[in-house]
Amino acid sequence: MGLADAAEMTGLQRHTISICMRKRGIDPVMRDDEPSYPVDEVLELRNRLRRKKLEALEEFDRMLKEWDL
Repeated sequence: MGLADAAEMTGLQRHTISICMRKRGIDPVMRDDEPSYPVDEVLELRNRLRRKKLEALEEFDRMLKEWDL
């Protein structure tokens, strides 16, 4: 999957995707002068992002209840 498509799918900036993939040890494959990443890895990144957002919202909700807001 091209970096532009990955950015559109995940809602992340291209640079952020590149950094995340590099940290996970996934090297891009160059296609048409654009880095491409495996689709399953992009989907995993998107799912991780969703889980983190959900966890943050649940924590925020817990804090609001704790503070009676």
